[in-house]
Amino acid sequence: RSEYDEFVVKHILTRTVETYEAAEIFTAYYDRIKTLFESADVVIGKDTVCDVKYLRSEFNRYELEPIEFSYYDVEKMYRCYSGAKSNIGLKRLLEVFNVESSEQMHDAEGDAYDTMLAAKALINACEVSISDMTVKFGAPVSTKVVKKRASETKTNDGKSPSDGSNRNKKRRGPEEPR
Repeated sequence: RSEYDEFVVKHILTRTVETYEAAEIFTAYYDRIKTLFESADVVIGKDTVCDVKYLRSEFNRYELEPIEFSYYDVEKMYRCYSGAKSNIGLKRLLEVFNVESSEQMHDAEGDAYDTMLAAKALINACEVSISDMTVKFGAPVSTKVVKKRASETKTNDGKSPSDGSNRNKKRRGPEEPR
């Protein structure tokens, strides 16, 4: 492994490399993710731009139908509420409202839970419902994720897929370059 891979394994990953390598690829979770988005009354995230880019890239990578959904970014709503000009980390956002974090920082499950706690704290501080909060601090950002045409999508060997061959491609391990 490269020096960067070792850094990632020691300081960023929240599970063992073996756990990640044994995990199913994105396509195994697609139907569940789609159902969650389509059945949700509200989707809330924190600094959601990266999440949306990731989903878009995976829809393209595996040639899956994009999922249309709207979401609210708790960080953006907090900045409107507080007048803050700069970004605020999730841990700091929880501290502002005296909310204890899940202690699983930088873990998808822990960050999702902490984002929910931050959203609840913000809603309570404003003394409004979530629907009033979203009206007061910003309309939803519609994210119809547009798939690239097959001719624009390149595989690892630089060729364009023509038969859905990307659909079952295995995920790269931590030692493999992006």
